[in-house]
Formats: sequence, structure tokens, C-alpha cells
Amino acid sequence: WHSKRDTFACQTPLLPAEKKAPNHNEHITSVLEEMRKYYDATGDQWRNYGYRKAIAALRRHPRAVKSGAEAGKLWGIGERMQKK
Repeated sequence: WHSKRDTFACQTPLLPAEKKAPNHNEHITSVLEEMRKYYDATGDQWRNYGYRKAIAALRRHPRAVKSGAEAGKLWGIGERMQKK
């Protein structure tokens, strides 16, 4: 199971090139990261997973997201997440 788990995008560490890429949505991802840590600490694995997906999508996006509707168009950000 552990080798299979490592193949999911949300569970793989950032590659060195991704770490150096600018995060144009730092103002959003920093808040979502705090929320993700809270849910991780409470043991809520599904919310933790949802936040990880959203954070990864926003970090990969090449421009700053200006609205929830724009964020909702990104893969990994669902209807409820875009309202946050």
C-alpha cells in the first residue's frame, strides 16, 4: 500500500523545481495551509486531503487567482473550497 500511496499527486513531496517556482497565490495558500494543519491535527483525513489538493492546485497556477469563480475552474478545487 505504501508504494501505491506515493503515486498520488497530493501525497508526493514537491520536486526541487516546484519549490523554486513562484507561488502567485501565497496569500491564499498560507491560509489554506493553516486550515489543513488544523484538520490534520484533529484527524479529519478527508478535509486534510481536500485542502492539500486545493493548495497544490493554487501553487501550480501560473497567475494570481482573483476570485472564487476563477479558483473553481482549477482542477482540485471544488465548489465548497472555492467559497473559502
